[in-house]
Amino acid sequence: MQESLQQSQALCKGQIQETEKRLLSISEDCFDAAYRLATSVAGVGPAIAQALLIATNGLQDFGNAKKLAKFVGVCATQFESGSSIKKRGSISKTGDPNLRALLYMGARLYILDQIHPPIPDEIHPPVPD
Repeated sequence: MQESLQQSQALCKGQIQETEKRLLSISEDCFDAAYRLATSVAGVGPAIAQALLIATNGLQDFGNAKKLAKFVGVCATQFESGSSIKKRGSISKTGDPNLRALLYMGARLYILDQIHPPIPDEIHPPVPD
């Protein structure tokens, strides 16, 4: 029983990897220039670029960065209530939460790499399997 479940799991993993490769190929073909532009941004890798281009139709519907930020839900909001003092706002969170999470993680990893750069392999070689 366990062996058949492991075989099914291996088959599913193989199908997922194949599907991811096909999706990456399709997005590179359809959005070649936009894909290269997106991956040139620090912290944006193939997965984030692919998700961004699919969610935004290849960035074709946005005239500027402000419109894109509003669509994704990362633009700042301001809180005011009647005569109260303006309070510090937060991001609007109106867009796709998965895309916003991917962009957040990409930015976070970039910042962490700037603070603690990875150790080059020639200084600390990887441990063999």
